[in-house]
Amino acid sequence: MDVGTALRLSPFVRPSPFLRPWRILRRNSHLGCDVTPTVDSRAARLWAWVAAHLEIVIALAAFALYAVTVYPGVGGVVNYGDSAKFQFLGRILGLSHPPGAPLYLLATFLWSWLPLGVTPAISINLFSAACASGALALVYLAIRRLKVATLPALAAVALLGLTPVFWEFATEAELYGPLTLCVAFFVHRMLVWWQDRRERDLYLLLGGYFASFGVHYLMVLLVPALFWGITRGPWRPAVRLRSLARIAGLGLLAALPLAYFGLRHSTAPYSEAPAVLDAGAYLDYILSRGYQGHMFNGTVQEVLALHPWQERAVFLDQFTGWGLALAGLGLIALVVRRQKGLAAFLLLGIGVPILFVASYNIPDRLGFYLPSLVILTLAAGAGLGAIWDLARVPRRQWTLVAPFVVAPVLVLTAMHGAQGYQALRQILPDDILRDAGTGEVWDIHRLAELAEPESVVLVPWYDYGHREIANYARFTAPDVDARGIRFEWTDDPPRDWTWAQRAFRPDPKTNRIVYAFSTGHRDLLVRAGYRVTRIALQRDNGDTFHVFEARPAVLAK
Repeated sequence: MDVGTALRLSPFVRPSPFLRPWRILRRNSHLGCDVTPTVDSRAARLWAWVAAHLEIVIALAAFALYAVTVYPGVGGVVNYGDSAKFQFLGRILGLSHPPGAPLYLLATFLWSWLPLGVTPAISINLFSAACASGALALVYLAIRRLKVATLPALAAVALLGLTPVFWEFATEAELYGPLTLCVAFFVHRMLVWWQDRRERDLYLLLGGYFASFGVHYLMVLLVPALFWGITRGPWRPAVRLRSLARIAGLGLLAALPLAYFGLRHSTAPYSEAPAVLDAGAYLDYILSRGYQGHMFNGTVQEVLALHPWQERAVFLDQFTGWGLALAGLGLIALVVRRQKGLAAFLLLGIGVPILFVASYNIPDRLGFYLPSLVILTLAAGAGLGAIWDLARVPRRQWTLVAPFVVAPVLVLTAMHGAQGYQALRQILPDDILRDAGTGEVWDIHRLAELAEPESVVLVPWYDYGHREIANYARFTAPDVDARGIRFEWTDDPPRDWTWAQRAFRPDPKTNRIVYAFSTGHRDLLVRAGYRVTRIALQRDNGDTFHVFEARPAVLAK
């Protein structure tokens, strides 16, 4: 919607020779018109500002939605171990699992020091919300670049923003929220370069693309789309020696975060990098060689024979059948409008990541669909725009017809998104720290704050996630290391009782206290020679949870 249309429809605007005029001198690059209306109230100015800056309104509205529904604790739903790790890793400048995501860690380090008044876990969750909100704003701008009207563009953005997987990763600490921002920036800058034909836009495109590898290596799957887009644009000035030198400089600048690994390898308090980081180990680390889910480890026959049916089911569940139909209609509309190059660009951006995900052998691969979903939204926006154009509604009557064209899309999208989001949120944050025997819910972070100095917190080793949640408490609770609190992990119940009793035998000289959560660990400590009592602790929100406090039996009498 242009500013003039917004002001003509505003109930606060009326022409009057007696009122002080307020002139809007804003050039609308999409419609090519200057508007100079006269308004008589602050409400009209706000209306006009909203109409001229809808991308900012979209980002703020999306951030408000994601902030209200943000994951309320440590960890996450899809992979709560990685989410718990990312909630503290940036703050302490640690080293993550391969390939490291250095730019993400540096960004979360800066974000973690913002005075948001929330816990470190919620703060990093809000960082994902901010990135996803920015991605939606850029997707809106990209769809408007396709000559799509405002309301269809808004409906397409809502289709993406309320998709269950997008919503989920926008509310918990993972790499995929920032990844959507990188993909949206890539697509938007490509369209800007195509249409405005400025060399600086090519530099912004390539610089942002190179830097995005510091967030996630999935961006490599957009290389075919990048190559196609550059060769279909005004690329000849970029092959000059000066331009090539600038592009090489951008690549080196984007690679600077990789030096983070070498600088922090010996001093990081938490590291998943190799113990010896020589040249070979460094390359293995940043290229993720040998890590589970190594890229393209499925055969072509497996990908073509089995996986497309699985991917189709996922996209039907996430983007819905009518969303896919709109995307197909949009691609057809682009071909009919003689924009075959743009249609091919979108197809490459959608299809190549899908082929990769089909060959990926890791269970939690839901976030790997997000690049395709982001680009698929542009095609859906083109489809909605084609329907809108076919209606040929007069400008004066669009307010009457719009609810019947766009409102069903918005309503169905909101219903589908809410249902999918609730389905993904069946695992509550407390459930991942619940005793399987008693049903008792724990708060390991609060225990780390209240534990006595020189004590041990015994964490049940159910899976990788429990270790990262305990590490979150270790690195974010105040003065944990200064107070000498240690975290130990063992099976619950222990597989080898003899080894466990010997490993946790009390030391009468130190009278070290051991805190345990599960009944299996309580039995272990009793056998090892502790006197165990059940004590109640209080969470920050006032709820009570219980832990076992174990003291050496000789000194406890």
